[in-house]
Amino acid sequence: GELVVAPYPYAIGSHIHEWQETLRKLIALDARLWIPGHGAVLRDTRYLDLVKAALGELETQVRAAVNRGEKLEQIRKTVKLEAFRARFCAEDP
Repeated sequence: GELVVAPYPYAIGSHIHEWQETLRKLIALDARLWIPGHGAVLRDTRYLDLVKAALGELETQVRAAVNRGEKLEQIRKTVKLEAFRARFCAEDP
């Protein structure tokens, strides 16, 4: 399905908190093979862990911005996930 899409997650219209919870449950299945909706077959949970971490960081930053009283346009400027961009895509534009 579209829960796991490689080489980077596609999160338009997604429920970030629930996505993380579902990934936790998926990882707990302890499968030997993962077939993403797009991308290469996965043979461990490193990519799943990376997606979960990125979603967690996104949620943390957005919640902090909301708690500061920021509005959507400001939050879009405030949230920074460049470190994850490098981990997902390396130097590929």
